[in-house]
Amino acid sequence: MTVMQQSSAPVWPSTVAEVGALATDLVGVVDRTGILTVLCRRFRNAFGVNSAYAALNVPEASEAVVRSSLGIRTEEFRALQLPHGVGLGGVVAVEGQVRASGDYPSDQGLRHTELLDARVRREGLHAIIAAPLREGGALVGAILAGARFPRNFTDTDLALAASLSDMASVALTSAAKVNSLRERVQELEQTQSRPGLIGNVAARRSALLAHLASDACRDEGCFARRAAAAGISPAAEFCVMAVELPMYATPDAVTRTCEQIIQIGGMALADDGLLLALTPPDGPTVTQVRSAVQGEHHIGPNSAASRPASGAGPLVDALDRARLAVQLLTAVGRRGSHRCSDDVGPLALLAASIDQAVLSTFISRVLGPLEDLEPARQHRLKTTLDAWTDHGGAPKKIARALSLHVNTVYDRLDQLEEVLGPRWSSGPRRLEFETAVHLDRLVNGDSVEPAS
Repeated sequence: MTVMQQSSAPVWPSTVAEVGALATDLVGVVDRTGILTVLCRRFRNAFGVNSAYAALNVPEASEAVVRSSLGIRTEEFRALQLPHGVGLGGVVAVEGQVRASGDYPSDQGLRHTELLDARVRREGLHAIIAAPLREGGALVGAILAGARFPRNFTDTDLALAASLSDMASVALTSAAKVNSLRERVQELEQTQSRPGLIGNVAARRSALLAHLASDACRDEGCFARRAAAAGISPAAEFCVMAVELPMYATPDAVTRTCEQIIQIGGMALADDGLLLALTPPDGPTVTQVRSAVQGEHHIGPNSAASRPASGAGPLVDALDRARLAVQLLTAVGRRGSHRCSDDVGPLALLAASIDQAVLSTFISRVLGPLEDLEPARQHRLKTTLDAWTDHGGAPKKIARALSLHVNTVYDRLDQLEEVLGPRWSSGPRRLEFETAVHLDRLVNGDSVEPAS
């Protein structure tokens, strides 16, 4: 049996690409079952094996039970019970380390039982790799991939398994927050008929925002009805913002800020360490909301905001991106930073889930040759690489974006080939550079307040 050590996790482009693909697949998936289904598919494909299955802990029974699977043949295996500490999955589900076995039936480094071995034998599995699943920091189970033939798993495989499970854990945590918001919706709806706790208008607007934030009101008809009940035009434009609520943020300051936003026709809700707000385009800016939350403290909160949006779908998407942007800033150790959430996509989930040392190493390895250039040339080529990434490598589009003659663009692309090496812009290396550029922007980009 092979156990992953922290120091044995190399950084490979394939790892980042696979995790990026999982991040893309998970966009919009907000329920636990859906997340596990997507994860099983990606986990199986990543290792080129026959099957994958996810088991969740049942603490009172001291076991993990398979809840989702792909490529499993036998019915008994689809509901397999893994006693804690037994077999590969039973160990990973309680110890929380990535482990692998090249040939499970003959692996004497694991604890076996006759029942479990018989079911593995009938399923025909030999090589198995397993990684822990977490939700909000708590260990909740394991994800496993199995092959019907013996094989060795490398350090790269172990690192990939860890990164994929980290990504899934971020998604599971987000799904739990969505469920919490949906429970908050029910609480807020109950307060609408209980005067003295909160005004009806405030309650309805907070409930509408909670519906949007929990993706329970993406339908335009549902949104129109709820918006009308809250005294809001369904066609109204709002800037969407998420502001971190640090430990020093007092409840009074947060409540006052929410009330002020609601009084000028917006919506505001404090939930799970974030202040979510939809403000009219001429309402308070994110800087003003940050200041209200910050008070006298010398370091402001992390925040993200969008340009004006209207309608259920765009507002739901903007809320998702704003929360993800703040999560990213916190994950990479930023304090008092701001991001325009319009620029945040699925790779932000990747950046927030992978260890920051791993991310930094990957970015430095891919883009490092540009750092050795003299400043003026470095700026020219970095700007060109950014535009190349944004415009699909099309020279004419790059030229328009940079206000250059197309021949100048061709010359700069030739210079990039000299610096980055041949075939940097095609095949696997193209994906590597595109990913590195996007991640570098997310992790190291400047804080900029969006235009309203």
